[in-house]
Formats: sequence, structure tokens, C-alpha cells
Amino acid sequence: MGKVRRPGRLGEVLAILSPLVASAVAIGSARMLVDYPQFIPGILTKHQVLFLSRWFANEWNWLWITLAFCGASVAARMIGTALGRPRASARIGIGWANAWWLLPVAVQCLSLLALASETNLVPVIVLVVPAAWILGVAGWLAGHWQVAVPEALTDRPKLSFGIVAIAVLVYVGLFSTLSILQYRALHVPHGDTGMYEEHLWNTLQGKGFRSQLDDGRLFLGEHIQFVHLVLLPVYWLAPSLETLNVLQSLALGIGAIPVYWVGRRLGLSGRAAGTLAVAYLLYFPLQYLNLEASWKTFRPTTFGIPLVLFALAALESHRLWLMIALLGLALTAKEEYALVAAALGVYLSCRRGRGPRGRLEIPIGIGLFLASLLFLWLTLSVLIPYFRAGAAPHYTPYFKGLGESTSEQIRTVLTQPLLVLRRVTSLDDWQFLLWMLLPLGFVPLTSPGRFLVAAPIFGYLMLGDLESLTQPWFHFHAPLVPLLWWATVGGVVNLRCCRVPEHLARWICCLALLTGVAYGRSPLSVAFWDPARAMPRRFDPPLVLFEPRGAYWKDLYVPGERSRAFEHAFAHIEPDERVAATDYVRSRFTHHRAAHDYPTLRGHVTIDDIDVIVLDKTEGWWGRGDENPDRELLQVMRDQSVPGEGTIGVRGRPFRIVHHDPFFLVVRRDRTVNGERH
Repeated sequence: MGKVRRPGRLGEVLAILSPLVASAVAIGSARMLVDYPQFIPGILTKHQVLFLSRWFANEWNWLWITLAFCGASVAARMIGTALGRPRASARIGIGWANAWWLLPVAVQCLSLLALASETNLVPVIVLVVPAAWILGVAGWLAGHWQVAVPEALTDRPKLSFGIVAIAVLVYVGLFSTLSILQYRALHVPHGDTGMYEEHLWNTLQGKGFRSQLDDGRLFLGEHIQFVHLVLLPVYWLAPSLETLNVLQSLALGIGAIPVYWVGRRLGLSGRAAGTLAVAYLLYFPLQYLNLEASWKTFRPTTFGIPLVLFALAALESHRLWLMIALLGLALTAKEEYALVAAALGVYLSCRRGRGPRGRLEIPIGIGLFLASLLFLWLTLSVLIPYFRAGAAPHYTPYFKGLGESTSEQIRTVLTQPLLVLRRVTSLDDWQFLLWMLLPLGFVPLTSPGRFLVAAPIFGYLMLGDLESLTQPWFHFHAPLVPLLWWATVGGVVNLRCCRVPEHLARWICCLALLTGVAYGRSPLSVAFWDPARAMPRRFDPPLVLFEPRGAYWKDLYVPGERSRAFEHAFAHIEPDERVAATDYVRSRFTHHRAAHDYPTLRGHVTIDDIDVIVLDKTEGWWGRGDENPDRELLQVMRDQSVPGEGTIGVRGRPFRIVHHDPFFLVVRRDRTVNGERH
């Protein structure tokens, strides 16, 4: 009897001590982090660091942390044993969960030693310390999750798929609501968002697949991108940018379904596959495709993500012709998906398929590779220049460090490997890799074949000169998302030899959750609730201007005085008038006779093509400096002139003030002057 009791007592002692040790380690690690806030730029603001330093200065608060750790461990053990987990297993699980706190404190100690030695490692430390914290806390959470929820309780595929379906509905509902609220608060630009609705509206009106930003030509001169034409039937029923926002959220959310299918097809349990599918919805780079940091809320390139994910599910199910059809549709989302298809062709031709279908993979893979490269060449060298009157694609300057033309850039990549290596190994590039892989626990690296399919996308983004190419706050990383999640599922499957697929899936889900808290865009993020992340404002007497940045919910999603004032200004404009407006209100005039940009009139537009000009006085984005020739109009805006004070000259034409308030100025062309008819 004594031999049986002794391990039990020892286990009880360890189960009690481990949360105490973990809390002490966590407190010490947090104190170091507060003392060296340069380790965590972009996560905590100066105000938050000051608050935490004062909070940790009170030793009584340490007691609350200790009680929280002990309470979490005791609660997880009690719930787990009540649901059928053996007590010995619960004790061991709690011990391993609390051991994860050794990771961040060890990394921070090494970082302090590096600083003391005066080595030039501060930029590396800035990357490593937040990652170590997130990895450690995620391991702690996943360990307690494992103890509290026994595997047998949730090993039901139908239940797992039902949870995934509910998570998809929550994602779609949440991000649809946020994007609609942002639009109604007048915080959505026309450029790169509203222009896509203009494509569909103009197509329905017989004006062609174009917007006023396209200088009179078809949009195909910008991108071979027309997947959003598929949305026309739904848009015809509810013609609004809000409709497109909902459809985009639906497309991104439904990508969790093929993630689940791929996991099940590769042999994961319903529990593990479902956990990974939920983690996909928590992935913060996905959230920024819904709500960009630059306040864009709709881009057709996002529709390529579910198409590629369903194509990958078809690939894992050996339905190769369905895969090819879906990849063909993905090419209509943006020409860069040709790189995805080409890389998949190489992967398909190199993997060892079995049976009659497996023997078809090599010729199909080679054909897919060649066809994708041919499509990309035709797009860059023939189609886009044709629709741009012979000019190169507009994104050629993004890679000007490689050459002035597309052909010169390709030649540089092929003939100067050392230059390419230097450009793809900068600190910014490593940070981009960290942002994309940290929420996935770097698990895609354990499926090298699948991960290498993403290499061409990583490569061209890292070769660019545009800073936003290697930042997951925008849209350029969209083709990476399906490939990285495919590689993640494959990596979890490859690690089955360690008997940890379910544990690994939980850890990845916790990582996606925590990185979303630190960097994300949803209500789970710090930025969503933090007043310090409010939109920047600057005083330009007598106006207070806002810059289109920030994520604080009260600023971004709640309609205020400005949006209410716009309703009064909008009432003065007739649907059959041609309107020139600033960027953040111009989308509201898509359904008018014409909606032009102001102050930059495109090459096909003159002042005689404009009936009404609408200025958003508080928007700090549009040009109001010396480059704007309408000095009299700008002076009227600053002087708070009232309607009926006579006419003003705008580029040689008379306009009359019809509405003026602290937020908006509306002037209409005066057709009664110089004998013109009204």
C-alpha cells in the first residue's frame, strides 16, 4: 500500500507546487518585460507600460496573480476528473502546462545577457521576446485545456463539424457587422474598396467593367481580376458596398470548412481537425484581409483564399480535375494566384502518388506548372499592357530595386542570386515570416513539401521595395493564407509519430487566439478596446483633421457627428448629377450619374464634367496644399462661408455654395452665369 500512495502524494505535492512556481516565474518575467518595454513594440503603448509598472510595484497584486494560477490549475483538474480523466493524468498535465512559463523567462534572461554584453542584437531581441511570451502562454493555456476537456468527451466528428459551422457563422456575422458599421461611420475609402462596387454598378448600367479611377479604361488595365462579377446576381438584389462586405466575410469564413476537410482526409480526428478550423478563423492575418489597417474593407483577391483551400481539399482527395477547375477560378481573383498554381504543379509532379490516379499526377502537375507560367506571362506582358495602352503594370515600381521593367526585374532575379539573397534576408523579411508563422507555431515547417509551395509568394513579397508588401496588416499576403494552413494541417499530421496531434492542434488554436489579442483586428484584440489606438488627429486651423489609421472601436465603428452631418449634405445632391468628392465620402455617390475623384481629376475628366463638388473638411488625406489649384474653394472652406454668398471660381468655372457646415462643403456648378442654362 505504501508503494502505491507515495507516488500519489508526490504527484499532489508537484501539482500544488507547479502553479506556485509558474506564478513566480510569470511575475518575474512580466517585471522584466515592463522594465524593458523596447522588447515589445507595437503590442503595448507607453500608457499601458506605465500602468503595468505601477501595478507590479504593488506586491499585493502578486498575490492575485498567484491565486489566479493556482485557481486555474485546480479548476482544470477538478473539471477534468469530474468528466472522467484519471487524477494521475490530470496532475501530470498540470505540471507540463505550468512548465511552459520557463520559456519566456529563459528567453528574457538570455536577452538581458545579450544587452549586457553590448552586442548588436536588440532588433533580434525585439522579435524573439514577444514570440517567446506568446508561445509560452499558449502552451500554458493549451495544457490546461487538455486537462479540463478529456479527449473521449469531444471525439465526435459530427459535434466537431457542428462547432466549426457555428464558429464560421460567428466570424461572418462579426466581421460583416464591423465592416458595415465602418462604412456607415464614413471610414471606408473609395480607392481600393468602393471602386469595386463601382465596377459592378457600372456593369449593370451598361457603362463597362470600370471605375472613374481607371482613367476611362477597363479595370483589366490594373489587374486581370474579375472574380467579383460572380457576385452580380446578389448585388443586383441589394446594390450596396455593404452587400459586398458581407459576401467577402462569408467567403473568408467558409474557408474553415476545407481546412477541416483536409485534416480529416489526412487522418486527423474530428476533434483535431475542428480545432484547427477554429484556429483558422482566429488567425490575425486573415482578419486583416477583412478589415485592413488602412481601413479598406473589400478586395476581390480575398475570394481566391476559399477557392485555393477547396482546391487543396480536392487535391488531398485525389480529385485532380476539380482541383484544376478551382485553381482556374482562383486566377480570376488576381494574377498572382498563377504562382500558387505553378508551385502546386511542381508539388504534384514531385510527390509519389499511388494507384492509377497517382500516375496521372506527374503529367497533370507538369501541365499545370507550364499553363500557369504561360498565363502569368500573358498577363504581365500582353493583357495588362494592352488595356493600359502599352504601359507596364502599375505595380512594376514596387520592385524598382530589381529593374525598371518587368523583363529586367525577372532577369535580375535569375542572374543575380546574391542580390536576391540579400533582399529576402533583411530583418523586415524575418519579421514578416515571424508574423505569418508564429500564430501557427511554426508547424508548417514540419511539412516542407507543402510549405515550399508558398515559397514563390514569400519570395516576390520580400523582393519588393514597398514596405507594406511584407506587413500582414494589408492584403498582399492573401495567397499565403491557404497555403500556410494547408502546410499546418500537414505538419500536424506529420507529427503524429509524437502522439500529439490533438495537443498540437490545441496549442495552435491558443497561439492564434493570443496573437489575435496582441495584433488582431477583432473585438478580442487589445487595439479594439484601447483608446490609445484611436485615429490620429491634427489641428489645421480652424479644422481638426483625422488620418485614416487606428482601430479603437468608438472611433472606427460608431457613427458620430460627421456621419450625421453627411446625411444633411447628401440631401442637397440629385441622383442625376455628376459628383466630384473626396475619398471617404465618394463611395456614397456610386449610384449617381457619375462619381469622380477630388482633388485629382483623372485624365478623361475636366471641370466641365462635374456638376457638384463635395469636400470632407475633416479628412486629412486629400491634398489641400500648394498642389491643389482651387485656392478660392479652399479659402471658402476655411472661412466658413454660408450658402447664398455669391459664386466662387473653381478652375475657371462658377460654382455656388449650397451647403456648408463644420464637416462638409457642397458647391454646385452655377449654370446661370455667362448665359449658361441651369
